[in-house]
Amino acid sequence: MLRIPYKIQSMSETLFLFQKLLKRTEDSIIVSSEPIFDSIAERYDSWYRKPIGRYADEVEWNCIKGLLPSKKGRILDLGCGTGLYTERLMKMGFDVVSLDYSMEMLRVAKGKMDSEFIRGDAMSLPFRDSVFDGIVAVTSFEFFPDPKGAIEEMRRVVKNGGFIVVGVLSRPNLWSWSRRKKELYSSAHFYTYFEMRELFRPEKIVACLYAHPKAKRLGFWKRMEPILSKIFPFFGAFIAILSKVEK
Repeated sequence: MLRIPYKIQSMSETLFLFQKLLKRTEDSIIVSSEPIFDSIAERYDSWYRKPIGRYADEVEWNCIKGLLPSKKGRILDLGCGTGLYTERLMKMGFDVVSLDYSMEMLRVAKGKMDSEFIRGDAMSLPFRDSVFDGIVAVTSFEFFPDPKGAIEEMRRVVKNGGFIVVGVLSRPNLWSWSRRKKELYSSAHFYTYFEMRELFRPEKIVACLYAHPKAKRLGFWKRMEPILSKIFPFFGAFIAILSKVEK
C-alpha cells in the first residue's frame, strides 16, 4: 500500500505520488486484440459519423497535426487500422506506408484508397534500418504488449534526425472509465501523462479531449479545449508526443 505523508513538501512529490497511485501492475495479462479488430473492421468507421465521434476525431487530429515537424518525406502509419490517418497524411504531402496486424482492417483501408498497405507486427517491423523519415502511430500503441520493445523498433526504422509522433487514449478520465467496459479495449493499456513522458522523453507532449463522452454542447467544449489543456494536462482523454530520433 502506498502511504501518503501527512504533509507533501513539493509539487514534484505530489506528481510522484500521483503517478504511483496510477501505475499498473507489471504482471497484468495481455490478450491478443487481433480477433477483436477483425470482427469490428466493417463497422469501425461508423463511430466517426456520430457527433461525439466526429468531435473527438477532429480534436485528436488537430493535436497530432500540430506535432508534425514537416509535411514531406516517407513515413510509416503504424497501426493504421482502416486508413483514417493514412488518407490525411497523404493529403498533406507525405509518402505513406501503412502497417497493421489486422487483415480485415487492412482490407477496409485498401477499399478506400490507393496506398501501400502491409500486414505486420509492431514488435518486429518488416523494414530495414533507417528507412523512414518519421512514424505516426495513433491509438495503436495502447495495444502493443511490449511498449519499450515497440519504441526500439520504431527508432530502428526511422532515419537519424527523423521523428516519432504517437497519440494514445489516456487515463484517468471519464473516457477511459467508460472504455474499460468495452471488449475492444480489453487488451489496451491507457497511458498516463507521466508514463508517456517517461517512456519517450519527448520533445513535446500535449493533451486534449476534455469533453464528456456523452456531451451535447460540443461547441462549448471546443472553445474550452485549449484552456483545459493548459490547466489540466494530466486529465485529457488523448495524449500525443513528438520524439526526435538521434542515432
